[in-house]
Amino acid sequence: MTETDKVDIFKYSFDKKAMLAVLATSHMDSVNVYLLNEKGEVINSKTLGKDEKYTFVTSVAKGGTCYVAYVSADNATGGYEIDTTKAVFGDFNSDGKIDVNDATILQMSISGGHKLSDLKVLSADLDGDGLIMITDVTYLQMKIAESADSM
Repeated sequence: MTETDKVDIFKYSFDKKAMLAVLATSHMDSVNVYLLNEKGEVINSKTLGKDEKYTFVTSVAKGGTCYVAYVSADNATGGYEIDTTKAVFGDFNSDGKIDVNDATILQMSISGGHKLSDLKVLSADLDGDGLIMITDVTYLQMKIAESADSM
């Protein structure tokens, strides 16, 4: 970066563990796009030319924050677009709650009876073993039961 570069930063904060997908589209001759963690460290970066697109995907911890930064020359013309999608771990019907309906959707997905979006698939590995299996459903059911017990 130079003193004359233009920098735009977007902040994303999460109250629950989630997957974040950021689709970056450039309408400039050249723009550098960075995905940063909450410490400001670069997780991923990409230089985009005119009309190029790139999707960043990252996991964000409960209570976590991440940033997307666009850096372009001060004299650059054109613009860019940013489109974000989030998938909260365990909330497969996107109703803002994690309950038995989500466990049912995950069970149906594993058995082939329900198709999850790519981002939801990434957020389905609830036990963190790298696989989406019945153990993830069991993990989700245990978390739902713990939540009900604390009410």
